[in-house]
Amino acid sequence: MMANPLIRSVLRMAIGLLVLLTIGGALAQGNDFGVGVMMGGVVMLLSFMLGGRLVSKLSDAASAGVVGGGGGVAMVKLPVLVLAIWALVERFDPLAVVLGGSVVTIAIVLVASGEVMRQVPEETA
Repeated sequence: MMANPLIRSVLRMAIGLLVLLTIGGALAQGNDFGVGVMMGGVVMLLSFMLGGRLVSKLSDAASAGVVGGGGGVAMVKLPVLVLAIWALVERFDPLAVVLGGSVVTIAIVLVASGEVMRQVPEETA
């Protein structure tokens, strides 16, 4: 999973955004808000990395002829993710957790937009 340069770009962008949002949240709303942003982002980053790793392993197994097992992985990962987010929402401001959790989505959109813009040819006058 980490061999893909787009995935590495998404992770670098997400970590940078998480650092900026954590510092901005702590300065604007207080340390507890900043920690909530950081924890929400860390949970979603770990989920993204684990999901990518599992998909990579499942695709390797499928190319080797082994079929099945993907549904069981999702059945374990999703309830754990929901419980982690629920615990964070109980402890921290829900807005902080959502802001932190959105860094992966924002990073994916920004990296994908950059890739599209790189592929569009420049207009010559």
